[in-house]
Parts: sequence; structure tokens; C-alpha cells
Amino acid sequence: MADANVLTYAQIFEQVLDEQMLEVMTSAWMEANASQVRYSGGNTVNIPKMSMEGLGNYSRSTGFDNGPVTLTWEPRTLTQDRGKEFNLDAQDVDETNFVLQAGMVMGEFQRTKVAPEVDAYRYSKIFSLANADLKTGAYSPVVGTVYTQLKTDISAIQDVIGETEELVIMISHSAANTLDLSTEFDKDVQIEDFMVGGVATKVKSFDGIPMIRIPSVRFKSAYTFSATDGFAAAATAMSLNWIIAARSALIAVVKTDKTRVFAPDVNQDMDAWKIQYRKYHDIWIKDNALAGVYVSYTPIAPGVLAPVFAQGSANGTTKATVTPGAGNTLAIKVQTGAFTVYYNDIPTGTTAYTSGADIAVTAGQHLGVYELDATGRVVKFVDHVVLAGEIK
Repeated sequence: MADANVLTYAQIFEQVLDEQMLEVMTSAWMEANASQVRYSGGNTVNIPKMSMEGLGNYSRSTGFDNGPVTLTWEPRTLTQDRGKEFNLDAQDVDETNFVLQAGMVMGEFQRTKVAPEVDAYRYSKIFSLANADLKTGAYSPVVGTVYTQLKTDISAIQDVIGETEELVIMISHSAANTLDLSTEFDKDVQIEDFMVGGVATKVKSFDGIPMIRIPSVRFKSAYTFSATDGFAAAATAMSLNWIIAARSALIAVVKTDKTRVFAPDVNQDMDAWKIQYRKYHDIWIKDNALAGVYVSYTPIAPGVLAPVFAQGSANGTTKATVTPGAGNTLAIKVQTGAFTVYYNDIPTGTTAYTSGADIAVTAGQHLGVYELDATGRVVKFVDHVVLAGEIK
């Protein structure tokens, strides 16, 4: 038979943890849109999507132009199934102080491990979805231009979706500090209430749009999520400056947020109080809502591509031999001056290239060799000054 006290402890913890998550997780407000999805079990949720035709001509002989209304469901898969188990030795924690000790352990776990990871996953996922839809841009914040750049990015979204849709700005503390130093920012800043789970939080707003300031460690373009120990920024992670999004566009779903508690007499593994925590979650952007999302990031240098350069097979040519990563392709460009290329750029004026193929060049020209991902963005690059001995 289940221990009634154990059940009570678990219920107490779940109530406290919910409150703590709202206090420490900057992306909790995104969960308000979870009601838009339909869940029917398993790891898939479905998001409703409606399509219809525009106006047609009215005919006095045949009447109205007939058009269908189609309701489909966009399937989305939950991918983040995360958890951890703790054991508190029965000799260190007796029943009279168990709630206090375990509460401190789980509170610290939520504050320092769970909340940062959930935030990091959500913001990096937003970046990846926006990036695939060409809704991202590189910018290095400086005091003299940051105000104008943010205004421009907001205007670009509103030009598409209008001004009636409620926007939210998620901004790194670093970019926000640069914006604070701008003399232009003062005229547009107000303090407003931002509602999260029925609780009002005071935040600064920009042009009437609430700004949520995000710790930079949680605000990167990519992370790795360990099977055993949390998360870390990926080797190619870029710092995000800000995400501008329609509040209704982001759908964060938490299917499981559960704590289980087992007394020492029930714990079969050791003489200890066992606490198990599981969080099963994900975030999506509706297909039709990507127009309401834009992400600004600080550019970084691409990875270094290391081809072997040698004489080509025809006179006046060289060649570059290198194998791109799985799913990636190569491209080249020849010019007289040095290149400026950043990771995630979409280069212009390049030519698709097959490793080892001839390239027409003259000595002293700059040969840029690009490795591009499936979306045509730069992953690795080399700017090589062609030597006379490398030309046939």
C-alpha cells in the first residue's frame, strides 16, 4: 500500500515548484499558448491550421465565386524528455525535516538547472526555426546604432503582420545594456505590466512592446543537451541579441512536469529518500506565424575549412580538394581582395563546386572556398591567396 505521507509530500513539492518556475524561468509566458494544440497521446501534438482563398468576382448570372475552407492539423513532436533522480540518505534526513531538506534540494535544482535549460532550449529552438525561414540577421550591438536597428527590425515585422498583433521583445542583458546607453532610448521607454500566469511583472517597454531581459548564458543560437549533466553552448553557438515575436506565435507545451517521492522503506535501491523529477516539453512556431518572428544575433567567424590546393588539369587552373560534412555542399568565389565572411552567412556570387574540380584563376587572386549547410548558410570557409605554383 502506498504511504499516505509520501503522496502528501509529492503534492506539496509540485505546488512549490510551479511557483518557482514562474519566478525564475524567463520563457514561462510562452506556455499560455499551449491550449492551441490538440493532444491525443504519444509524443505528437497537433496544431490547427486554416487555409482559404481570397475574394473573387461576383457574377450576376452565376452568383458568388465558390471557395473551400480547409482545416488541417500540423503535427509536432515532443523531443525534450528530461529528468533526474536524487537520493537523500535516511541518516541525514529524518521524517521531521524531510520536507525542509528536500524542498531546499529541489528548489536549488529548479533555480540553477531546470529553468536555465528550459529557457536555453526554447530560445535556441526559436532561432533554428526562424533561421530556416530566413527570419534572422547578423548585427553587433553598439550604442550609436542599436536603437535604430531594433526599431528597424520591429518595423519589418509590423510591415507584414500590422500593429494590432501584440509583440514581445526578448533581449540579452548585454544588448539591453547597450540600448540603455543610447540617448534615443529614453524617449521610447515606459514601465508596463507583463502578465505571466495571472501574475503581473513590471518590465521596461520599447515603443509599447514589453522587453524581457534574458541572461546571456541562456540566449544562444545552439546548445548541446547532455544525457547525464544538463546543457552547454554548442561549439558554433552565436550570442542572440534579441528575439521579436508575436505573443501568439510561440507555443510552448509541457506535457509532464512531475515530482515523485519514495520513503526509505519503499526505496529498493538504498536506505534513502528518493526524489524523481521529470519534465517532458517542447516549443513550436506555427507555419503561418513565422512572419511574426525575427531573431538578431551577433556574428562569429566560420569554422576553418582546410582544402588541399594543387594545380588543375587544364592550363590556367587550380583545384581544391576537401570533403564537406554530411549533408553539406561546397561553393567557391574568386576576387582580387580579401573576403569578409561570417558563420551562418548566405553568400552571394558564389559558384557550386565539386571537390577536385578545375578553377580558373591567376596568381595573387583570393579564392574563397565555402562549406554550406542544407539551407545554403556558411559553416566553414577559407580565404586562400593563390600561388603561382598552384596553377597549371
